[in-house]
Amino acid sequence: MVKVQKEWIKSQLAEASSVAVTTDIWSDRKMRPFLGVTAHTVTEVNHVLSLQSYLLTCERVHGKHTGEKIAMMFECCAEEYLIKNKINFVITDNASNMRKAFQARFLPEPEEDEAAEVHDPRTFMESEDKIWQDLTPEDLETVNATLDENCKMQRLSCFTHSLQLVIKDGLKEASGLSGTLAKLSRTANLLHSGTSFKDCFEAYFGDATVPTANATRWNSILKQVKAYVNFDIQNLAYVLDSEGHKSLILSQREYAQLKELIEVLDPFLEATNLTRGEKTVTVSVVVPCVLTLHSHLQEISGRVRYCGPLVRALENFIKARFTEIFSAVMMPGCEPDEGRGPTKFPFTIAYFVASVLDPAFSFQWLEHDVQLDNSIKGELKSQIKEYIKAEGEKQQSSSSALQLGQG
Repeated sequence: MVKVQKEWIKSQLAEASSVAVTTDIWSDRKMRPFLGVTAHTVTEVNHVLSLQSYLLTCERVHGKHTGEKIAMMFECCAEEYLIKNKINFVITDNASNMRKAFQARFLPEPEEDEAAEVHDPRTFMESEDKIWQDLTPEDLETVNATLDENCKMQRLSCFTHSLQLVIKDGLKEASGLSGTLAKLSRTANLLHSGTSFKDCFEAYFGDATVPTANATRWNSILKQVKAYVNFDIQNLAYVLDSEGHKSLILSQREYAQLKELIEVLDPFLEATNLTRGEKTVTVSVVVPCVLTLHSHLQEISGRVRYCGPLVRALENFIKARFTEIFSAVMMPGCEPDEGRGPTKFPFTIAYFVASVLDPAFSFQWLEHDVQLDNSIKGELKSQIKEYIKAEGEKQQSSSSALQLGQG
């Protein structure tokens, strides 16, 4: 059965002129590491284009997962499916700096009936980093060389994971929120531990609850905060006090902190959700999302009272994680390196091209979220259009040559 499926996948990939690959390492509940590689193509049936994805391997990584081993597994997979010379893009977690080979993304989710551990946002996702040993410079060089050798165009960073790291780093800087979030976590812990507190809580709030938060997923923390602020402050304070948990009662200031936190992070959640899709094109939302989030942080920075350090940290970290995008549009503080003007696009040109070719975005991001003179904006537009035209002519030329060769 497996052999038949593999042969079918090979036949599908044989018809594809180009392939994109996503690759990832994660652990199961027993902390056993696995390497996953998925191929993505565009197929045409009756003049209708559709996106297709094929899982090529989900293989256990035994022993110490060195860069050499990961690189060898990836290369063997590419050779087995005969796509080594077809791969245009390889997407990995945080591939822009590759501090670790394929940064681990997923940790085991807690069971719904298990109590959540109290977490500190400053340790957000730290447990995820501890799964893997740091690779030596030699290992990193081996992995990078293998990926580059198998990829005709570019290695790109997973946008969603990079965005997670922005928020992770931001929350670590927001020490003023840690005490408030710890109270929420303890309250959720009480609700999921089957104590008398739960009975008293349900007498006032029915089936409503405070969901547990996974400290490695920032959106679960936001979900917890949103649930908490919807409760009646007075009734919740009474329940906590009557059950001997007066120390967990939030002050008016702490409630205001939480409401402000929602306002700060909600656009990041929307951006994360926009880029989750297997059968839809999501690369075109990267540039609009990054620039819109930056505009959001600049706008909100002047009116926040409690989350100022978080907002400033997020603004700094989003510029650091996506510096290629900001420098390409000559954002203040992220100007291109000397000798590299706006005509010298960084590797992120793929993101700009995808956005421009998407009718939902086109050049709207340039008009609304980039503060440049109209003449410079016009020059930037022209350069992107020229790049798209040149690439289109190159593809058309290659296609014509292929047809002549087959004839």
